[in-house]
Amino acid sequence: MKNIPATFRMSPRGGSCAIALACAALLVAPGAPAADDELEAIRAQLSSVCRHKTPTEGRFKKSWLHVRVPDVTLTNRYGKPVELAPLIEDHSTVVQFIFTTCTTICPVLTASVRKVREQLAELDPDLRFVSISIDPEQDTPRRLRNYAKRFGASGRWTFLTGDRHDIMHVLKAFGAYYPGNNKMYHKPYTFLKAGKGSRFERIDGLMGGADFVAEYRRLMQPAIASAKR
Repeated sequence: MKNIPATFRMSPRGGSCAIALACAALLVAPGAPAADDELEAIRAQLSSVCRHKTPTEGRFKKSWLHVRVPDVTLTNRYGKPVELAPLIEDHSTVVQFIFTTCTTICPVLTASVRKVREQLAELDPDLRFVSISIDPEQDTPRRLRNYAKRFGASGRWTFLTGDRHDIMHVLKAFGAYYPGNNKMYHKPYTFLKAGKGSRFERIDGLMGGADFVAEYRRLMQPAIASAKR
């Protein structure tokens, strides 16, 4: 990231496509690991140049959402069927919607989970992480495996693809449906649920690691208080 080619550098009047190309060169290079310092630099570039597409880290809005998870069966990155409702409803869950060819908010959202996954798992051993592709025609299980590998995903972090109709049904259930057929219109949502049967907190924007952990810790407080009674 230290030496971005001159063709990717931007003047104050430059268009957003140049920085998108710079991000693409760094993020989608085959076999290239997504290092923390690399993603931090990308985040800084995106927040300063592409504000109309990518919110600045730390600027996020919160809202509550009751989700009835659709009774659909999706496919994980190993090609195995996964019933979505029990995966999400029966456990504490962090849910994000991504697609593997995204060069703006998706890798940053995924990196935010990677940063805090171990800390959150220590707080709540039941916690599951679920990343659902909104581009199922392109995101085959193999592509999801490669994407997950870049971010060191393992354990209780599930990547899912499936039938487009089913994916759209899930997006609507989470209030994350985007207009038209342009997947670039999807928003940087992260959904947090602490405990079985709990409602979701929807985060609109990009959380830093400390904010992410603090938000989840706060969600856990009612369950902790109830257990002590």
